[in-house]
Amino acid sequence: MLRESYLYLEGVEISKSDPVARIEMEVKSSVGTRKVMKTLKQGANLYEISDGLEQYKGYVISEIDARNQEYDKVSFTNGVEIITGQVIGNAEENYMARIQIRETIKSHFEKERVYYKKGIKVLSLFFIDEVAKYKVYDENKQAHNGEYAKIFEEEYNNIYNEYCNFLDEDYKKYLDNLRDKKVHSGYFSVDKKASKGLSDDELVYIDSKIDDKKEGTSSDEDAYDLIMKDKERLLSLEEPVRFIFSHSALREGWDNPNIFQICTLKKSNSEISKRQEIGRGLRICVNNSGDRMDYSTLEDDFFGINNLTVIAGESYELFAKALQKEISENLSRISYTTFSFDHFKNKALKNLEGVTKVIDDIATSQIMLSFKEMNYITENLEITQTLKDAIKNSTLAIPESFKEFREEYTNLVGNLYADLKIPIENLGKTNIRQLKPNDNFNKQEFQDLWNKINIKTIYEVDFNSQELINKAVEKLNSHLQITKMKVRISQGSQNEGMTVDQLKSESAMKSTGTTTEVYDDFVPVTTKYDLIGSIAKDTGLTRHTIVEILSKMEPKVFALYKYNPEEFIRSASNLINEEKATTIIDGITYNKTEDRFDNEIFTINNVDGRIGDNAFEVKKHIYDFLVTDSKNEEKFARDLENGEVTVYAKLPNGFKIPTPVGNYNPDWAIVLDNKEFKYVYFIAETKGSMSTTELRGVEKAKIECARKHFQAICKDNVKYGVVDSYQSLIDILTKV
Repeated sequence: MLRESYLYLEGVEISKSDPVARIEMEVKSSVGTRKVMKTLKQGANLYEISDGLEQYKGYVISEIDARNQEYDKVSFTNGVEIITGQVIGNAEENYMARIQIRETIKSHFEKERVYYKKGIKVLSLFFIDEVAKYKVYDENKQAHNGEYAKIFEEEYNNIYNEYCNFLDEDYKKYLDNLRDKKVHSGYFSVDKKASKGLSDDELVYIDSKIDDKKEGTSSDEDAYDLIMKDKERLLSLEEPVRFIFSHSALREGWDNPNIFQICTLKKSNSEISKRQEIGRGLRICVNNSGDRMDYSTLEDDFFGINNLTVIAGESYELFAKALQKEISENLSRISYTTFSFDHFKNKALKNLEGVTKVIDDIATSQIMLSFKEMNYITENLEITQTLKDAIKNSTLAIPESFKEFREEYTNLVGNLYADLKIPIENLGKTNIRQLKPNDNFNKQEFQDLWNKINIKTIYEVDFNSQELINKAVEKLNSHLQITKMKVRISQGSQNEGMTVDQLKSESAMKSTGTTTEVYDDFVPVTTKYDLIGSIAKDTGLTRHTIVEILSKMEPKVFALYKYNPEEFIRSASNLINEEKATTIIDGITYNKTEDRFDNEIFTINNVDGRIGDNAFEVKKHIYDFLVTDSKNEEKFARDLENGEVTVYAKLPNGFKIPTPVGNYNPDWAIVLDNKEFKYVYFIAETKGSMSTTELRGVEKAKIECARKHFQAICKDNVKYGVVDSYQSLIDILTKV
């Protein structure tokens, strides 16, 4: 009987030449057959490569397709097709587990090499069927590695050896220090009777059973306590454990924020759901000091870093569908007929120029007020037919503060009433192994430009404090607006036979004798706020300056504080920062330091080798592929490709210029060459409009600070400017 052919497609690599597929297959060896990973091109004959294994007859690669946004695909002349992450043939269960463990370790290394520089500990979590798969005990109760632990250590060492030549010196040193230490551990329920008198390292673990109350068996809570005790140590870079094996879903007992990979080595069952397992990784991470790595800290890196990778035992398609169905079923009882603050809060919108707006409490309140004004919701926050019609007919009213984010705002509101869709990232996107700068990076022209601009600076600010105080007071008096807090007190009673929907309805409440009082004039503040300290922290000004600003405000404007203290602090800080931004422009001076940006910033932000449909192949850029943030950026880059450009780079997020109103990351570094100008070096900021009147105060200040920064380090050897197109760049260069 002919043995069924075994194939596993790890991914497709894109390069300047034709794409190649990384396929694991079986080949003959002196001791039988063994599985090996091969990098294959179109036309490869697997029968010949396997040294004549009969099961591969007819397996000749006819096409390697990396065009699909969801997955890569390899087709064979015999009609067989395989997609990224798929295994076909005689793959025994243990080998499937080996593939999953291998992919988890790879993803871990890719993220860890980036996050280590930021002081963020990366953890990976494996869910397994039974403790014995990870740890087994002999007759003397001595623990030994189970099959999964053995596989893990083999694959970890193999992958380390594969990656070590591509790692920077600091990260490689960190890994080398862990070589003789245990980097994986398991958290399971403890057999109290068997473990009596043993040390922590000698404890005997058992499979957890939630309803098991037999003597000598701990419940899951004991395992959770074990994890919680060591939570701070686990998040420390000094602690070698980075991979965790667990039998249970660690339900509500453990919410470690630094789980970046989840590998499900167990089959789904009714006791533990995928949603619970994945929930372990849906947290904002912290650094080695315990500071939350939120948007205010990471800025544009936030979404790339706070990212969870799931390695599932099923095919991606089946897993995604199952997860989609489960989440939909669990959320089906939630009413989407009412305005939900959670639907909007902390969502991030991007405009066409790539500017990000995170919806905070103030912005959410603005949306709610807009909804009320347009009759989109009732007093009870129920969605009206007017909103449904506006969504359907594309006539949705856009609040003033969201007009530059019109498209994404419209989509966000539309999803409030649309059918629930859960986006799940596909690991099968086009794979570019070892994405790194190409030969263009080493061109003399680019190196000359890079050596001119990679100098770091510090700044000094000299401005008239009294002028800032006066302008801030004037701004606050004329522009500060606060949404009053409103408290509604309702009373009612439940009559026999009333349904939940009847209780929720206003008419039912009235029929039960409800009395309602609304207080929207003044809500007493019981929480103590450090008003001066909070605004001083948010603006970077001294407490003395803040006291002088607040004391000069009109009494009726300052009185708004009592209606909503938190919104008062945020809004006042934003307005003061706008005035601060305009004031510092004339008084700031930049000075060169001895420090320089390292070449590593061109690779350190590549969290993994996958790119999406917002990337395209380029010839003059320092990478073979370019990822853009907006249509305007994409058009600009394509024009650079076709223009009189020698080499260019989209500057990475790690290239930041310090300013008093936040770090600034320019967009492009370009070397141009033609008959009119010989090797002109240009740093470009791309905007949808070059009108300074359309730039906000903080944004305008950052741009002016950047001009002074580049003038300080490059004089006139490098030009800096804001452009909206390639032609406007050329116009700047050709002006007399």
